[in-house]
Amino acid sequence: MITTKLLESMKACPEGLSFFKDHFPSGEASFAKATDACLNHKHADYAAWLAQYCPNIPGATWEVRLALQRNDKERTNLAFYCPDIPGATWEVRLALQGDWDRAYLAQYCPNILGATWEARLAFQRNNWERKTLAELFPEPVRATLGKGKPNPNP
Repeated sequence: MITTKLLESMKACPEGLSFFKDHFPSGEASFAKATDACLNHKHADYAAWLAQYCPNIPGATWEVRLALQRNDKERTNLAFYCPDIPGATWEVRLALQGDWDRAYLAQYCPNILGATWEARLAFQRNNWERKTLAELFPEPVRATLGKGKPNPNP
C-alpha cells in the first residue's frame, strides 16, 4: 500500500506529495490506483518514480515497474534503485544498462543474487571507479555480496 508516510520516507517531491494527498485524501492507495491516477492526470513522471523507488508491495512487479518507464534513462534508474523483487535479477538489470551505466549499477545495485564483488568489479573501467567500489563495499562486506537473501514475498 502506498501511503503519505511511505512517500515522505521515500523523499517524494512536495508536488508529488500534494498530488497524492489531493487524489487520495485517506492517505493511502494501492500501487495500481496510485500509478493509474498519475497516468490519468498526465504525471507519467510520478508513476515512473514510484516504480523506481517503491518497496516490494503487491502489484509492484518488475514487469509493471518496467512498463512504467518511458525512456532509456528511466529504465536505467529502475535498474539502479528498484529493491530486491522477483524478476529484477542482476542479469535483467545489467541488460538495461549502456556501457557507461554498468559501473554505476555495480556500485549502487542492491545486494541481489549474482551481483557478487567480482561481477561488480569487472564493470569498473578505471582506478577511480575501482576505488569508489572498494569504499562502498569494505573487505568484510565483499564476501556477502551476490548471494541474495530470501525474498519474503516471492
